[in-house]
Amino acid sequence: MANGGGEDISPPKFGSERTVYVPEELVQILAEHVRLHVPGDDPDRWMFTDRRGIPLHQNSADYL
Repeated sequence: MANGGGEDISPPKFGSERTVYVPEELVQILAEHVRLHVPGDDPDRWMFTDRRGIPLHQNSADYL
């Protein structure tokens, strides 16, 4: 969420957080994708950003 030109990162609404289990093969595919296409070495960097590296707005996911 935009907050005066910055991001406001906050947890999801109460009770909406979920654990998603994925097969190890998918984990490896995603890790390779991040290695090739997501610059930087910070393990907490965002996978889906705009061209400036800023996390996408929650309403932008429909346009990926």
